[in-house]
Amino acid sequence: MDDFGKHKSPIIPINSKGSQKASGEHENTHDEKEDDPVEITFNIRGEYARLRLEAELLGLTQSPFFPQTVEEYTRLKLYMSEERAESIYWKVNRMEGEARALKNAHWKLIPAVNRYGSVEVINIPIYHENPHEREKMVEG
Repeated sequence: MDDFGKHKSPIIPINSKGSQKASGEHENTHDEKEDDPVEITFNIRGEYARLRLEAELLGLTQSPFFPQTVEEYTRLKLYMSEERAESIYWKVNRMEGEARALKNAHWKLIPAVNRYGSVEVINIPIYHENPHEREKMVEG
């Protein structure tokens, strides 16, 4: 008999409202809003079933941080995607700011020695600050 026959995932019944409850009531470890509806698709149920089976093989299902229901798993995936979107948003803003700074910079050709020891002319950005703006910032 293979290893998968020995480790069976518990069946999680669905209550009348459609949210899932584990056989032993599990205390929520995340800051979740229980009133917010979560869309649980067939694919997410399959992902959770595979994840739970693999976690049981490794003995990780007893961890308080492991999602005990499909709803918790869905909320975790939603939270992670929101965090990833926010991270991408700030990264794009930073890159746009750097691009604007390079576009607005003054460029100058200067001679430089490259890593092989020869002299070459390179184009570098020269950033200028307006000294009057700096004095306004100090006064304000």
